[in-house]
Amino acid sequence: MKINPLILGAMAMSLALPGCKDVTVTGPSAKGPYSMCRYTKDLPSDGHWSARISYPCETGDGPFPAVTVTGGFTNVKEQMYWMSNHLTEHGFIVITMTPNNPFGFNPVFERAHKSGYEQILAQNEDGDSPIFNLVDTANIGLLGYSYGGAGALLAANELGDRVQSVVGLAPVFTAPVELSHVNAPNLVLGGVNDTVLGPPTAMDLIYNAMPPDLQSMLIILNGVGHTDFVEPGNYHNLMKSYVVSWLTLTLKHDEVYLPYINGSKHQEYATDGRIFRAEFDL
Repeated sequence: MKINPLILGAMAMSLALPGCKDVTVTGPSAKGPYSMCRYTKDLPSDGHWSARISYPCETGDGPFPAVTVTGGFTNVKEQMYWMSNHLTEHGFIVITMTPNNPFGFNPVFERAHKSGYEQILAQNEDGDSPIFNLVDTANIGLLGYSYGGAGALLAANELGDRVQSVVGLAPVFTAPVELSHVNAPNLVLGGVNDTVLGPPTAMDLIYNAMPPDLQSMLIILNGVGHTDFVEPGNYHNLMKSYVVSWLTLTLKHDEVYLPYINGSKHQEYATDGRIFRAEFDL
């Protein structure tokens, strides 16, 4: 894995800054061009307790890539709506779930992501579904936070080529990390003040557990703690900036937000002290 050359000059400076500035609401952190439609009816599953599917109301622009979303330990789906709603406004179909046991460990969250994946495919084929024939089934991603972040990575490890992108927000593993079969571009996003996940080197172990020949990115944000990734956390605009940019690149195959990943905007965040460390293989 390569250290981002844009960060090398900013790392020492960022260490001295008192905290992390959130991003001005522009580009991928701004409200997207789509309005949001959503439904919760007829989404039964043995992998999640409750679920909501959100999708762009402007269905004529479809099909759209899809993403599964869960929170972490004790979280309910509503605590991740801040991210799911934003993704839908940027042209993604999203199934946001509360696992069938939010007090469980990684396998519970892995199962939720896999069931959400299957639910998206089933809804796409159901003539009575609001998202009938609206899913770009060749571009489906997984996104989770904490135990749910680990669950997303573990589900990607199991699903292989069926997943085209995976995002782990402060992923916490309850067993040894085994991700050698992940075959999707992956973003691991965390905070330097995360006392649950542990020191930043814990994220390196997760990042480096995946095959080295994938599109990969590791971002550690200054001033960010573990619970900032759920509602009502902090620095959500900064997180949206990286997540939307990543999923637009890997699921829409559109480089419009590439400067926010590896370019002028990313450099701006580093210079302003928002980034503790970044590594990537692109």
